[in-house]
Amino acid sequence: EGPPILSPAAAEKLDEPLFAHDPRVGAMLHGLYEMRREPIRAIGHGGDTFLFHTLMMLVPQRRLGVFVSYNSDDGSGGRGPLLAAFLDRYFDAAERPGEPPEGFVQRSGPYVGEYRANRFAHTTLAKLGAIASTSKVTVSDDGELLAFGSRFIETAPRVFTEWDGGSTLVFVEGKDGRMSHFYNAQYPIVTMERVPPLERRGLHLPLFVLACVAFVGTVLVGPAGWAVRKWFGVDTSGRARIPRTDRLALWAAAALLVALVIGLLTVVADATNIAFGELGSVKAILVLPLIAIAPALFAVLATVKLWRRRLGTRTGRLAYTLTVVLMLTFYWQLSVWNVLGFQL
Repeated sequence: EGPPILSPAAAEKLDEPLFAHDPRVGAMLHGLYEMRREPIRAIGHGGDTFLFHTLMMLVPQRRLGVFVSYNSDDGSGGRGPLLAAFLDRYFDAAERPGEPPEGFVQRSGPYVGEYRANRFAHTTLAKLGAIASTSKVTVSDDGELLAFGSRFIETAPRVFTEWDGGSTLVFVEGKDGRMSHFYNAQYPIVTMERVPPLERRGLHLPLFVLACVAFVGTVLVGPAGWAVRKWFGVDTSGRARIPRTDRLALWAAAALLVALVIGLLTVVADATNIAFGELGSVKAILVLPLIAIAPALFAVLATVKLWRRRLGTRTGRLAYTLTVVLMLTFYWQLSVWNVLGFQL
């Protein structure tokens, strides 16, 4: 009812494309982006905090605007379905694609795999968030591409149309013949990239669990064994045992790394400290793996000594060695995810 906020020329600029990954997907505009969902072209933008999730959608040709904001974290999943339901209700629904092309199952190998949104911190501790953005692309027995909980049908080379949503995925072939990226027509702000083999969630999570089990076992078994022997008066003076100094080194490194894991899980559960720059507690946590380096290296050298001199029992040496190997693997994981040092 009042004066316009933008001049006609500035308002027209808002709807002008600046960049698109591919002509078949949405483009970035001036501050907004296209949300292509055939046959409707909408523009707008989403927005998020920890507890609010928002979507603004405009259809300029119909002089229509829709705005919705959810005041809960669970509301983030409601925006896409709401947009699809609204457009289907008031506009012509997208025409469903036909049946999957014959033979796609046999040539679907290059598409299958783990992909992640490349919109993540590459050089800081926040890279851990990339684990949550990982999605799997699979293929059904019927030849449908399965991604983001939806079914897609190949409608052109490397182009897939959503069965009941009107969205489009466009894949990019890499040098090795496999798909290296794909784009979503509704979200031009994100490119999904194939996860490198050494950063796959399917690799890191099992290794992480195994390391945690080994570390916790090391921390608990030593004191528990000592208490049992003390309680029952077991004499171990004549038994082959790993030297106490070597056992203490492994125990100290494992205890520090268990404390690190607990601290990291606490930070991940409540990421507000990182988001708002209150990094004192995070820095304290990141000191732990640095302190643990010394006893961990001692344990590595001790492993060589144990086998050369045949100290302790064979079972004891194997358990010690396995824990040391998992400890080295764990440090490699810390390096991959920027947890070593103060990469904030």
